[in-house]
Amino acid sequence: MSSARLRVPYRQRILHYCEVNGVAVPKNFDAPKSSDRYALVDITSQPPTLVSRTSYLKNEVHEFLSRPENRERKFKLLDFKRGLELSCSIEGKFEKIGSFDHVSPGEVLHLVSPWPFLSGNRYDGEDG
Repeated sequence: MSSARLRVPYRQRILHYCEVNGVAVPKNFDAPKSSDRYALVDITSQPPTLVSRTSYLKNEVHEFLSRPENRERKFKLLDFKRGLELSCSIEGKFEKIGSFDHVSPGEVLHLVSPWPFLSGNRYDGEDG
């Protein structure tokens, strides 16, 4: 089976989440970096707005949140691979703070055990 067939449709999941939860999607969300695992929603804006660039790397998310222009804003950090809402510490550690329905309509979800990737609220996110 080719890797293209195994690719998770994060873009579809993100757009479905936004539609169901009343999150505005920016016009430039079609850019190449708009369909990765981690997405941020700016919850200080009205309506809440999806950040146009997503990331597959935790350090990119941490760098974005650490920028001076983003320190006063509040963001919801969502993992569309696992369906988890996360927080990001000053040191860049991710912690599970909740979960959400992350599967888009018609998508087949393959169930796997979260162990050893989740242990209590600690989330290492290094499972690929």
